[in-house]
Amino acid sequence: MNQQFLIKYHIGDRFLDQLTGRTKVILFLTSILTMMVSFDIRFIMPFFLIHLVIFISVYEHTPGLKGIIQFVIVMNLINILLYYLVNPVIGTDLAGRTTVLFKFNDYFVITYETIIYILARLMKIFGTLFISLWFIAIITPSQLAAGLNGIGVPYKICTMISLGLRYLPDVYRDFVAIKESMQMRGLELDAKKASLMHRIKSNVQILLPLLLVSFERVEIIASAMDLRGYGHGKKRSYYSDIDPTPKDTWVTTFAIFQLVVFVVYLIALVMGKVPAVWVW
Repeated sequence: MNQQFLIKYHIGDRFLDQLTGRTKVILFLTSILTMMVSFDIRFIMPFFLIHLVIFISVYEHTPGLKGIIQFVIVMNLINILLYYLVNPVIGTDLAGRTTVLFKFNDYFVITYETIIYILARLMKIFGTLFISLWFIAIITPSQLAAGLNGIGVPYKICTMISLGLRYLPDVYRDFVAIKESMQMRGLELDAKKASLMHRIKSNVQILLPLLLVSFERVEIIASAMDLRGYGHGKKRSYYSDIDPTPKDTWVTTFAIFQLVVFVVYLIALVMGKVPAVWVW
């Protein structure tokens, strides 16, 4: 059931798995910031390749990623096609120059600058996807809570996030059990035999009572935590997190390097020292 949501509940044995929650969160945040700051392909490509290698190192050990990757690839290729159809010279507009490589007519042209822009955009999209997926693949809900708390997020919010991620598979399991039970009683939910609206309506009828029951369970958990004094202290510890090692120092150093590069490049971009889209 956990594989349905790509949620890990046990720390693995790989290099990235053995990092603390705080290190993982810091690496994730700095990686996302660095990947999103620019359309300069010189800036994006090195970090894209780094995070592609990281993703490949965890891909084989994380089931369920193939479908997500295929869906994102198809949707973003459609997105890129629509960008081109709306404005075939979008790269030219950003780069400030035009190098026509092929011309269909006066409107639909292929320019060198647009190709570079599209490549940079694809790298940003897939780089962000790879970062998100390797982060999901190496962190547990408890480590996520500990990591967020380690960078200053209030621990009550961290606990809410952790409990939500831990409870999600239980909700899904109950939903599947109820759905299968109703199908055995004659409710038709087969995509080949029932219309889309009928299936949506039937699933909503299953989901709404389940959500109400889930809220009752959450209230029980909240009451139990309150009786045990949760929330009275200003800080709390996380027994499930691991102690920092030299690996954390190395990875944190790399994360800080990414953050410095991000800040320096952002300042240069605001001051006009670097172009929005760079072409050779």
